[in-house]
Amino acid sequence: MSTCRNRVKCRHLCWSGCTVAIGAAAPTNLLTLLEQTTRGHYDHQREALATLFGRDVVDPDAELAEQLRLASPVTHVSNLSPPAILLQGLQDLQVPASQPLELQQAYGQAGLLLEAHWLPEADRFSGEFFSPQYSRMIHEFLQRVFLK
Repeated sequence: MSTCRNRVKCRHLCWSGCTVAIGAAAPTNLLTLLEQTTRGHYDHQREALATLFGRDVVDPDAELAEQLRLASPVTHVSNLSPPAILLQGLQDLQVPASQPLELQQAYGQAGLLLEAHWLPEADRFSGEFFSPQYSRMIHEFLQRVFLK
């Protein structure tokens, strides 16, 4: 059990007072990740998820599907979700660009701020994430959120 920003006791995963979220190249929906993964990385992604959950995740039973859902940030978007900024490399073969799009859509449906930036040349481990250009974007985002 945790205490949310509004001090309500809750039994679900929540942001627990988080005031802003910054994400880079992270899966947001484990229920759809495999179907969105490129052919060349499918086996690697499937093995990684199997290691994480202790069994194969293809055709999950109800219990495993619930675990995948609970581990997926996209399913926890609510009015308590913090403003967020995401950076996604378009050359990332492990986390498809459709993953942050799902989170962006959930935020939009909830009327919340999520700013997404697509890095055209960035792959999974690109130094581009740490370039002055994107550091400045994050800095400006944080200023807009905290200084309004």
